[in-house]
Amino acid sequence: MKIFKIEQNRNNPYSQMNDEEFVFRDTMIGYDNKYFSDFNFKERKLIRDFVSYRAYYEEKRRWVNVTDDLYLDYEIKEWIVKIRDNLDDGDGICYPKDKRIELRRQNSKRDMKLVLLHEMIHAKESKFNEYIRQYLSIYLMDKLKSKNNSDLNKFLIKECHVTTYVPPAHSILFLLKSLDLDLRLKKSFGTIFGYSKTFEEEKAKLEYYKKEKEIKD
Repeated sequence: MKIFKIEQNRNNPYSQMNDEEFVFRDTMIGYDNKYFSDFNFKERKLIRDFVSYRAYYEEKRRWVNVTDDLYLDYEIKEWIVKIRDNLDDGDGICYPKDKRIELRRQNSKRDMKLVLLHEMIHAKESKFNEYIRQYLSIYLMDKLKSKNNSDLNKFLIKECHVTTYVPPAHSILFLLKSLDLDLRLKKSFGTIFGYSKTFEEEKAKLEYYKKEKEIKD
């Protein structure tokens, strides 16, 4: 793996990254291409159902489906990754305005990569408007339901409400994408949502936040 050195420059965020962080950034770019083709609008079905439109061509005297003049850029190639010994809250955090993901250093690189996927969902979602979020939510719900997994269906029906209690709030789209990644990575449901923890561990934390919210209210 090639790691490109960049001359130190305060105005260049890449110059603030060390070798380990460049490796994780390369991992992030690889994950973006491998696991987020839907969020990058490169899925054929997604384009056909939600992006393409009908246009009448006078020269051909017929209606055609048009997509080639649409430019949708939702990749995060310009983002950087920073690794900290400690973070104030959680194992990772996403800063959309700065185009930066921060990860807490852990002994397990595997867990750090799962946290990276969690934060990547935040990063990708920050680029969407409300219409795009709705399109992707419908697409992912349809995709997940097609798996005919009874445990997954129960999870979707009963657990969507828990997103309300996680500060900062995780959207339904976030939950759906995290479950999509769980399936593709053959992880227990809730692994990506819960920072590599099992859903039962995460659910215990959610119940705590719920009780805290009730006390404040």
